Amino acid sequence: MSEIRFRLLGNAAAVANFQRIKAEAPAFFQRRMNTVTLRLASYVKTDKLSGQVLHRRSGLLSRSIHGVVEVSGQTVVGRVGSRGVEYAAYHEFGFTGTETVREHLRTITKAWGRPLDEPLTVTVHEYERQVDYPPHSFLRSALKDLSEWAVSTLSDLRELIHGNP
Repeated sequence: MSEIRFRLLGNAAAVANFQRIKAEAPAFFQRRMNTVTLRLASYVKTDKLSGQVLHRRSGLLSRSIHGVVEVSGQTVVGRVGSRGVEYAAYHEFGFTGTETVREHLRTITKAWGRPLDEPLTVTVHEYERQVDYPPHSFLRSALKDLSEWAVSTLSDLRELIHGNP
C-alpha cells in the first residue's frame, strides 16, 4: 500500500486547507465509490446479463447483482457481485467436474421422434454428469469495460481540493 506523508510549515491557510481535505477525504471517496459501484452494477445488469454474455431465463442472477461500499478508517472499498446465487461463479469462472442433477419431473411430448397422443409426465431420478463449462465473464468483463471511467471518477480530486465535496 502506498502512503504519502508530508509536513507543511508556514502558511496557516494552506495548513488549514490540508487539514480540511484530510477530514473530508473518506466521505468524498465514499460518495465517489458509491457512484462507481452503482454504475458498475447497473452496467452488469443491462449490458452483460441481458443477452450480451448470458441469456436471461428467470432474472434471478440479474436481481442478485448488488454493490456495496465499506469504509474502515481511511480505506474505502467498493464491491459488486452476486448474492445468494450458487451458479454465478460457474458462469463467471467456468467449471470442469462432476455435477449432480437433482430429481425432477419432465413432460414428454414425443417418444422416439413421434408425437404422443397426450403429454406424459415422468420422474427423472437424481444423477451425476461430467461438465466442462467455459467461463462467461459478466463481472470481470464489466469492470474491464468501465475501468478507465472508474479510475477517472475516483482520481478527479478537484471538488475535494476546492472545498466543494
